[in-house]
Amino acid sequence: MENIASVATQNGGTAKYNYTDEIYNIRLNDKKEGVLIPANLITSLEIEETMFSLLPTFKLKIDDKGAFFTGFNIKNGDVLYITITPNIDPNKDEPKPYIEGEYCVQSIDCLPDLASGYYSYTIIGIYNAQNYLNQITTYPKTTLVSLVTRDEKTSDEAIHEVLDETPLKLVTKCSFADSSLWINCNQTRAQFIEKITDHAWISEDDAPILYTDKFGQTIYTSIKTLAEQKPLAKFKQIKYYYENGSDDAQKPMLFGDVDFLNAAGPILNQGGYKVKETYYTPYNWTDLTDKDIEFADINFTNMITDILLATQDLSVSDILIGELLDNITKGKYRIINYQHDEPYLATRSNKAASQIENVSKNVNCGMHFKDYHSHYDLAPAHNEMIRRGFFQNFVNLFVDVHRQPKTFMENICRPTIADKIHIDFSNADGMDKIHSGNYIICGIKHCFMANHSYTMQVKAVTDGTFGKGAFEEELEKSKS
Repeated sequence: MENIASVATQNGGTAKYNYTDEIYNIRLNDKKEGVLIPANLITSLEIEETMFSLLPTFKLKIDDKGAFFTGFNIKNGDVLYITITPNIDPNKDEPKPYIEGEYCVQSIDCLPDLASGYYSYTIIGIYNAQNYLNQITTYPKTTLVSLVTRDEKTSDEAIHEVLDETPLKLVTKCSFADSSLWINCNQTRAQFIEKITDHAWISEDDAPILYTDKFGQTIYTSIKTLAEQKPLAKFKQIKYYYENGSDDAQKPMLFGDVDFLNAAGPILNQGGYKVKETYYTPYNWTDLTDKDIEFADINFTNMITDILLATQDLSVSDILIGELLDNITKGKYRIINYQHDEPYLATRSNKAASQIENVSKNVNCGMHFKDYHSHYDLAPAHNEMIRRGFFQNFVNLFVDVHRQPKTFMENICRPTIADKIHIDFSNADGMDKIHSGNYIICGIKHCFMANHSYTMQVKAVTDGTFGKGAFEEELEKSKS
């Protein structure tokens, strides 16, 4: 990457704009030699990363005075290499960029202003991996090994191989117990990855999460891994902080406005966390040893007679043992119950609970094959219910980055997506014991505007049954 000190003026715009707190380096179609979009033309830039979308998205607004785009056109499919770095003392080591990645243009709106001669462009796109994810790819790859052996992989190993030829790099943060024969014939990479994630298995009280951050890293983790991490930073309301100070040894992050989004439990948590799974295992008699399978009471004399009449053959030796066993187990299914004694919801930590009841759900999984891991058929329903039980109560924090401690700019403490944070909602009326507690950052919209501060819209979700609210913390302190 180019040295920040040497390109600060051109990337910051002109001498008029060289006081900016961020350095913009946005090039078209080539990371080093591509056309540089001057920062003084940029009205705003928004980049959003979230756990609920596989790829980050961006929206770029440019005001052109009629000269910049006269020599070339920007079009759908072009790639923007975006790097935004804090503008700090050039004598220090270069800090880690706020934003660094390649984004593909998907749509362009151009609105001319005839009076001023200006052209307003709105460019919308997505992280530059969509064309790879939309390609149909077979799996496993046709190799000599895959043709002569059972190429069983865990879900993270399979996703790693599927993403191997894309710009995305997989980072796995938990262990998976789902070694299977994953097969894809006609689905795209994105569809196949979604299928793998749906059928992945970690444990009875956990579920996988897959998302890509603003740097192009695809993170494969789990609900429980997110919830059990230690809080990285503490957030406080900016007005309350400046009026009352803080006794924290480490300066907290500060937020301004806040929105509480308490989702309706019956809508998000349909199915609850109690599952009964039924499926038939079509194996021969040597494999039918599961104690959960009950054999049918059959009159063998009548059954043999029926088979002989159907085949018009009176030779008993021609009767296949497999046909007998199919009749023995006919209509009998393997039944497994999954149930958790405690509601797997964001209720224990007193953060405005929305749904506390368990709801039963029956899943008829059809036929189960040995090539799949033991919980393959149940996993989609199970994983969906765990996620719905966790992602219930959200808050939106509006954070002005320029009001944060220097540790944020220097990347010593820079909370990002999937980090656990502690939010203190204290105000002039006292401590908010209902909402204060630990949260997981599940989405961030990074907003850069001309002559304005860099702001973040941070969406955080309560950390489920693994967190502690203000009441519990006070109770523990009183006992010690």
